[in-house]
Amino acid sequence: MGVFAKCSFLVELDISGCFLVTDYIVHTIIYTCKRLEILCIRNCRKVTDKSLYSLVKLAKSSCSTSQIRSLHVGGIINLTEKGIYHLISNHPNMTNFTCLCLAGIPLNESILDEMSTR
Repeated sequence: MGVFAKCSFLVELDISGCFLVTDYIVHTIIYTCKRLEILCIRNCRKVTDKSLYSLVKLAKSSCSTSQIRSLHVGGIINLTEKGIYHLISNHPNMTNFTCLCLAGIPLNESILDEMSTR
């Protein structure tokens, strides 16, 4: 947790292309930086669906203060259609998102339908 414990007022974080960023680091960021609104983790190649599930879990928790409204995950090769669908269909604040960047991630018809519904 180290450095992120001192970032409680952080609103925007762009760590795109940082190849050492893992699901554990993303998890730590979203649970520690309570005011975070914009998270850019494009091309962080060690990130998987676990990070998307953490985002949903935090947003759904009863003590959630999650403020994320813009998420950039394009180019993350380990994200699956299942993980993207889970994020879109289960994140309680998805209708409040101002940006969801999925560049380079294959999307199936069910994901596109869910996105248009939300």
